[in-house]
Parts: sequence; C-alpha cells; structure tokens
Amino acid sequence: MITLYHYRRPFHLGVREGFILKIDFSKRNVGWGEVAPLPGYSLESLEQAKRELLELLPNLRDNIDLTPYSPSVQFGVKSALSSQFDAPEIPPVPINGLLYLERLEKFDPSPYSTIKIKVGHLSSREAIRLMDLGKSRLISKKLRIDVNQAWSPEETLSFAESCPWMDLEYFEDPIENQDFPYPVAHDTLFRKGNAENAKPKALIYKPTLQCWDQAAIKKGVDFIFSSSYETELGLMQIAKLAYREKVPILPMGLGTYCLFKEPLFKEAVELKEGKLHFPNNWTFLEGKVNAIFRMSF
Repeated sequence: MITLYHYRRPFHLGVREGFILKIDFSKRNVGWGEVAPLPGYSLESLEQAKRELLELLPNLRDNIDLTPYSPSVQFGVKSALSSQFDAPEIPPVPINGLLYLERLEKFDPSPYSTIKIKVGHLSSREAIRLMDLGKSRLISKKLRIDVNQAWSPEETLSFAESCPWMDLEYFEDPIENQDFPYPVAHDTLFRKGNAENAKPKALIYKPTLQCWDQAAIKKGVDFIFSSSYETELGLMQIAKLAYREKVPILPMGLGTYCLFKEPLFKEAVELKEGKLHFPNNWTFLEGKVNAIFRMSF
C-alpha cells in the first residue's frame, strides 16, 4: 500500500508543510520518505511537488527513473524505496548544536562538541558583542559560523579578527571571494554550482534542495549532511542516506527538530551526548496529517 500524507506544522520561522510518503512492502520493511520543498530556497513549489508525486506514484516501482523529477521529490521517493533494504534501526548520529546567537542565554552547549552559529541575520557589530558575552561557554567547542553571504568581506573579517579565541572549523557561505583567509564551507555556492574552482574545507549537502551526486564528494573536503527544516522522520532519512552512501560521518546539521512548536509523531528523537537517537517506528498523532493519495503497491 502506498499512502501520501500532507502535514502543516508551526515552527519558529512560521509554518512548515510538506508530504510524508509511506510504502507498506507486504512482509518487508515499511518505507518512509518526506517531500518538503523549502520556500525561498527550493526551485520547485509545494504545489509542483504535489503534482509530480500524484503523477509518479501510480506508476511507482523499485527501478523507476526519478531523474525528471525535482530534488525534494527524488529525495522523498528514493528514501521510501530504499527503506525496504535498510535495517529498521539506525546508529546514533552526531550532530552540531544549532545556535541563533541572540538566543545564547537559553542555549545549552554542553551536549555538543561542534556548534553551528547563525549570525548573518545580525549586524557584525552585534554578533561580535554577543560572541564576547558567550566566550566562556563557547571557547571549548568547535564552531561553524554561518554568515549566509549576508555580510561584506570587511564585516566578516572584522568578526573573525575580533574573536581570535574561536576554535573555528569554518565560515559557512561568508563571501564569494576565494581569497578569504579563513576556512570556508560552501552551501549556497555548492548548490548553485558556483564553487567549482574554489577550495573549501567543507561542502554542505541538503538532500531536499539538491539531487544526490556521488561525484560531489571530493578527497580532502568534508561533506556535511544538513537539513532544510524537515520533520524528525526526514532527518532520519538524511542520516540514512549518509550511511547508505558510506560518506564519512561528521557532525550533521540535523538539530532543526528543536525548532518545531508541536509534535507530529507519537515517537520522539532523543539527544544524548551530542548524538541523535531515532525511533524504529513512526506513528502520526491523531489529526496531524491528512491522507491525500492511496493505492496498492
């Protein structure tokens, strides 16, 4: 049986919605996938993804060619089909802490060895001030600073030079200037294909936004799997993809589960010693999803 569900869920940026695909493989595992284009970042809209799914699902089979479809649809359908061959359990996954710097007082850094700090929505001066206030709590952690191309080169350099105590892993999407003197990670540039001649320390891969390409994994460059505000089930499928493709497991950007204001499932993920533990089964809470498609598989 194939069932497609629609969900709509409040979180700290407003509302997140998408589709959950469930495939019952008779006596085999249940397959789960999530299709949730991210407004403002995905090329496809939620409505386009829905049209693609309703076109694709009546003809679904194990060897179906998914290349004509959008990244979010490819990720969700591949996840569901691949699940029949996966073990139901998944090893605990290391994640980075996710810190919006202005919320430092409410953030507990203790479980994490690595913390991603979002600063691009702040002025560089305000970010420097807050980093100084949080120095004692952050000085022992590896830091990933996400600028999101929001600052000028001068502002980014000023921030770096004002925080010489940082154990800096990289700046994420600081500027397009390849001569930036600090380690960088490419997220937007990687997704847009504008980083071919650059030499980043890491590439940020978000399966909902970008189709999987094994050739993108380069020797000497870290490959960081990250979320696009998917549900907890979607986060599990991102982690499963990393294990399935045998990518070296580094702290992933999967801490976004804590940004949702209401649960969607009876089961919950657990954070222990900086690692996410996923349940083996998923059950929707009553009234949280609507089935919009069903057929035998």
